[in-house]
Amino acid sequence: MVKVWLVALAMMIAAVAIKVVAFELAGLAGAVAVEVLLVAAVYLWLRYHRWPGLGLAVLVVGAMAVVNILVDLGLIRPVMSSVILLAVIIFFVWRVRRGGRPPRPPVRHKWHK
Repeated sequence: MVKVWLVALAMMIAAVAIKVVAFELAGLAGAVAVEVLLVAAVYLWLRYHRWPGLGLAVLVVGAMAVVNILVDLGLIRPVMSSVILLAVIIFFVWRVRRGGRPPRPPVRHKWHK
């Protein structure tokens, strides 16, 4: 499963290079189009491999795309985007580790399982 995320990360890195070229050729609309296509490509890739947390993974990638679009528009600074992206990644890791379930109640007795 790690290989699946490595390919998704490679798609994101390739999208950065494509976004630079698209921004030079088509302006802001090209950069936004590349971000939307990136989210669609990651969604299709994770769906193809039947990723168990597909909804949460696409939500995180979509949040990253929205932050990148806001930086391209000049609405937030790149430093602030780094802080927001770090918070999104921490949320994703925390949510996956926890499993999305409420914590189990403590066992009252050792023999009571």
